[in-house]
Amino acid sequence: MIELKIHPKFSKVLRPLTADEYQRLSESIQKIGCKDAIESWQGYILEGHNRYQICRETGQSFKVIDRTEDLETETEALEYIFENALARRNLNFAELKEYIGNLYNIKKAKEDDRIKRLTDNQSVRGDTAEKIAQDYGISGRTVRRYGSLAERQKIKEQLANEIRQQANSEGWGEDEDKMQERLDEAMQSVKPENGAEVVEHDEYNQSEPTPAQ
Repeated sequence: MIELKIHPKFSKVLRPLTADEYQRLSESIQKIGCKDAIESWQGYILEGHNRYQICRETGQSFKVIDRTEDLETETEALEYIFENALARRNLNFAELKEYIGNLYNIKKAKEDDRIKRLTDNQSVRGDTAEKIAQDYGISGRTVRRYGSLAERQKIKEQLANEIRQQANSEGWGEDEDKMQERLDEAMQSVKPENGAEVVEHDEYNQSEPTPAQ
């Protein structure tokens, strides 16, 4: 059986399956086999972490598609993961916002880097947010807001991990209320780098994005 590695970023960027979803997938694979190939990049699982684990647990065979030649960098691999998730997964609205936001932040960073390297005779191709907006039926302004929220969530998770480590080292790791209070205080001074306005209520629920078919 092919051995693949687990990448610390690739395995955590998408919502994990619930226990019920995992069980249904396991039953399906045991019944009809693993029909969808597992995709890899430089020996790491790119797409199909759950299928890989189930196949390992149950002894089912699986195919592997290597995307190493298609994706030059880790950033491009992450971009690929989010684009696939938005096209293929049954997502709730919160997940759509998060994945579109993360996709925007990745593409925006790549575009910013490209612009820095332009010569005087080269031109900028267009606004990253507007390009993504066209794919998902929302406005560029909304895409930038999703990016801001995704960046804020990333920072929040990093701070939460740091506070928990501090709490464990200082002996108050069981005090969830104190850790939450510290996190709330730390987040008050956080401003996302992309400069978009941060709104964390249901303003965006007025029109849910629909991935292009």
